[in-house]
Amino acid sequence: MKRNQCGNGSAGIGGCLGELMLLYSRRGLDEWNGAKSDLRRKALECLSAAGIVETEDEAEEMIEGSSCRRMFIPMPEGGRGFERSFFLPSIVGDRLKALTLFLLVNRARRDSIAFRFECAERSGTRHGYTHVQLTRDLRIAGRPDRLQGVPEWLPESYPAFPVPARDSLELFLAMATAVHGFPDGIDSLIVDLHRGGRMDRARGYQERLRTMLAVLA
Repeated sequence: MKRNQCGNGSAGIGGCLGELMLLYSRRGLDEWNGAKSDLRRKALECLSAAGIVETEDEAEEMIEGSSCRRMFIPMPEGGRGFERSFFLPSIVGDRLKALTLFLLVNRARRDSIAFRFECAERSGTRHGYTHVQLTRDLRIAGRPDRLQGVPEWLPESYPAFPVPARDSLELFLAMATAVHGFPDGIDSLIVDLHRGGRMDRARGYQERLRTMLAVLA
């Protein structure tokens, strides 16, 4: 039986993964709404190919894949070396297929970089494993749209680094770990997001995270 977002059976983007992504997005939106106007303006210029969600309802639409629009979701503040991070989930059917991570490194110079976390592709390709790779653009309505500030000379297909994620939940946790770090990074944030709520869920996510990262030790 294939593992799903909650760890047993088969399910779509809803359930545990959808709930965690929505809690995470709410925190990101709260922090983004308090950001300086110059930072907000420069980030929107760099992400003009898609846009940035402004409300919780819009974030939920991106997570559910229920909108024809593709807008980036602000992430909670992460590690050092960049000014802000955003992510965009790619939903195919009812499954999370990929996550695009965009980092605004320096807004004054409009320097940015983007990565695509992808589930294993179908047989017949050399990307038959869960991986992360650099990316320069988005494909919206079948056409590539450039992410501003990402150097044009960066390669897009290779290198494609293996990611120890066994399902969609772990793919999201891998992306969040890249931004927030571990320990005392995404693991602590997960607990904070669940305060006053389902702490058993938070502990479950932490255990999945530790198990996933243990293979890298």
